Amino acid sequence: MFFQSIYAQYTLSGVSAVNIDLFMNTNAEHDATYIGSQVVTEGVNAFAVKPMDVMTDEFSEGNGRPTFAATITGVDDQNAYYLLDFTASHTLVWNTNCQQTGLGNYAAGSCELNPTLLSTSFDSANNSTGLLRETGTFTDAKFGGYVVSGTKYTSQMCFASGFCKLIQIYSGETVTADNWNFNSDGGYGVIGMSPQSNFWTGFVNSETYKAQYSIALARVTPLSVHATPKVGSSVASNITFGAAADDYYLGMTSMNVSALANYSYALSNISFGIVYQENGVDSSEYFFDLGVPTNPVTFTTNFEGLGLPAALYS
Repeated sequence: MFFQSIYAQYTLSGVSAVNIDLFMNTNAEHDATYIGSQVVTEGVNAFAVKPMDVMTDEFSEGNGRPTFAATITGVDDQNAYYLLDFTASHTLVWNTNCQQTGLGNYAAGSCELNPTLLSTSFDSANNSTGLLRETGTFTDAKFGGYVVSGTKYTSQMCFASGFCKLIQIYSGETVTADNWNFNSDGGYGVIGMSPQSNFWTGFVNSETYKAQYSIALARVTPLSVHATPKVGSSVASNITFGAAADDYYLGMTSMNVSALANYSYALSNISFGIVYQENGVDSSEYFFDLGVPTNPVTFTTNFEGLGLPAALYS
């Protein structure tokens, strides 16, 4: 863009002596091009992060496991919805020829059938925009409890908010494990939003070199197609990228937890159980102590419940 606005004239007067005269290019947008030393009042930071609110998909979300509408080049279904995983570094879509290798007591077959129940809609032939480019293959990659092999492509992903980004997608063609969503709807794929995802490049603050996001989920109430907020002025369910939508929570009690180097969280103890109430007041509790965990934990939005290692679960 520089030389579309500026005409540069170079003068060589020696081995290391170069002078440059800069003029306004005759082809430049003259109203937007300036040469001079005028100083004006400092304006708004041109590199400020522009937050993005991603709303849950009201037609497919569930309690504790939200889904998100998005359009991805190669997926023609206009009603496609995806799980969102904060532990996956890339985005996964289910290929039209996807096969599961025989999980549990189920015979091998199409990923659309039990126990995977995936919407296999990605086809590399759906490339009218020319954005799809095959970039390689992958084997036994992990996405939100799935272990998948297939082919990698360049593509474009757009959220319902209108935010679009060129990304690399993984086309799932063989599923060898479904650890988190066995016999549950797996949607059209998994959007990877881990700290290692290239998605975050547009949300890093240029002064602090940090990116921020917040998660707010609400229950899907009976006889309603969408989650309902308890506070009338707030949005029911959303994830805000590039900012913390925290006005309602300012001044409230909070707990700060720091991640380990691999973006997981260490625990000093883990137990689960129930708190009993009488007339709406806590009266007693029962918790089963699992002791000091040897593994850290992760928080994610594409798994409903508590997942335990086999040794603890048994």
